Amino acid sequence: MPIAQCFVAPDLAELSADIVALWAARSGQPADDMTLNLITVSAQFGQPCAVVATLMVPALWDGDAVAALGVGLAGALAEGFSVPPSEVVVCTQVLPTSLVVADGAVLSEQGPQS
Repeated sequence: MPIAQCFVAPDLAELSADIVALWAARSGQPADDMTLNLITVSAQFGQPCAVVATLMVPALWDGDAVAALGVGLAGALAEGFSVPPSEVVVCTQVLPTSLVVADGAVLSEQGPQS
């Protein structure tokens, strides 16, 4: 259940593609459990950046898969918004399963638990 919160610069054009499909293809991971939220910021100050994303992944995911999700997300956002990869930043957080609630239950190594 990778979840991406993506903050998009106010002057960016519309998406040119299905961003979740691009993310799945670029990361080699299934799109079924991916969630991507796009938030257009009203203003941006300091170092300009077209897209700043926070990727949250439960610790159940293998380290290589987590890295692939981050790199795949960055590439998908760059392609989807038609911006250079240098204008996309993805910060990844790996969350302990005890801090993730899905389907009304805390995740465990075996999946959701009541």
